[in-house]
Amino acid sequence: MVHMETTKHLCLHCCFAREVWHLVQEWTDGLISVPMTGMEIEDWLEFIVASRKHRK
Repeated sequence: MVHMETTKHLCLHCCFAREVWHLVQEWTDGLISVPMTGMEIEDWLEFIVASRKHRK
């Protein structure tokens, strides 16, 4: 499947970005999670903020 190279795709969903996010999740011990497929950038950032509030 070919994806348009939108900002969302390049930052969150392309195969390279997915690999980077998996490493970030590992490095941060799960503090920052891998974006879910199809998620918008704004939704992903809100998810991270909400997740951090629940960890405190």
